[in-house]
Amino acid sequence: MTLSEYHQNYQNRSDDKIVRRMAVKRLEMEDVIKRMSFVPDHGPVKIGILGCGDRRFVQAHRELFESLLSKSVELTTFDITIEHLSGEEGVVEHDVTTPLPGGPFDLLLGHVLLKFIPTEKQWSVIKNAYSALTYGGIAIFVQGKQELEYSDRVENYQAHDAFQYKLGHLNPVKIDDLKDKLTDAEIEFKSWDSLIEGIEAVPITANVLAIKK
Repeated sequence: MTLSEYHQNYQNRSDDKIVRRMAVKRLEMEDVIKRMSFVPDHGPVKIGILGCGDRRFVQAHRELFESLLSKSVELTTFDITIEHLSGEEGVVEHDVTTPLPGGPFDLLLGHVLLKFIPTEKQWSVIKNAYSALTYGGIAIFVQGKQELEYSDRVENYQAHDAFQYKLGHLNPVKIDDLKDKLTDAEIEFKSWDSLIEGIEAVPITANVLAIKK
């Protein structure tokens, strides 16, 4: 099995780095659940993860949501390639720009996913997530603030070699355009900026877009 450079880099990260990353996600998800008043009254809670960089995240996501929701979780992890997730349960090879199988879901999470999706297809990802939700369900998309700020300045990440080197061949995420489309489609959503301090060496800043059906 030959992993992509991106997935190989993730595999080379220490377990401690994965633990710290999950600690950031925990604080982000606690905030989302509170703001969206998401309190499922049943179990297992059906959760879908849209894109996953490392196999260690699969079980960590399950444990995270079981802890936050105090419910058992049925977890499905979708990715366009799954070699890097080999051996984990509930992994499905799927292009999330097309309708999601296996729904409806109570919660869907795309954590720093959209930058890997061509800009013109990002709305399809959001629509597919909304369509796959059960009524009362939420879909969460988290984007790094630095990447969004860069998207505001250039048409394509690849136009700037230094940033391309740092982030890889990524795509602009035009969050305001996506929010306008949600408004036009009369889909309920909230969007806010998140700041997590004290876990990584530098503060983690992100934008959260949370959609409710």
